[in-house]
Amino acid sequence: MGRDLLRSVPEFGPKQPFETHAFHAVPNAGVYRFYDAEGEIIYVGQSGDIYHRLLSHRSKMGAKAREIIEFDVAPIADEQLRLAVECVEIVRWRPRLNRAILMRVANGRLVEMRLGGRRRAMFG
Repeated sequence: MGRDLLRSVPEFGPKQPFETHAFHAVPNAGVYRFYDAEGEIIYVGQSGDIYHRLLSHRSKMGAKAREIIEFDVAPIADEQLRLAVECVEIVRWRPRLNRAILMRVANGRLVEMRLGGRRRAMFG
């Protein structure tokens, strides 16, 4: 995945309140970031179905969901690009609710990224 491809990633949209009614306005697929009351990014994720993923976060995160005040989304349809952008954003912001990320580099190129032990992206 070249740098030109990552440069073509859409900007993140405006922050929206983390409330169910706001979930209807999100794009189908993309990378999303959650913010706390201080405006700090506390979680980065990606999905091909953001609406249902946000509903899932709201119901499964329990007390942690109360920390989420706002979210924003970068619409990205391509799955490999979503995975790459998610990993880049996690490395950039180091959100406290994301698990550790492992990157494997060979010959100066990123070849694999794992998030919490799960393979997230393979690069050729």
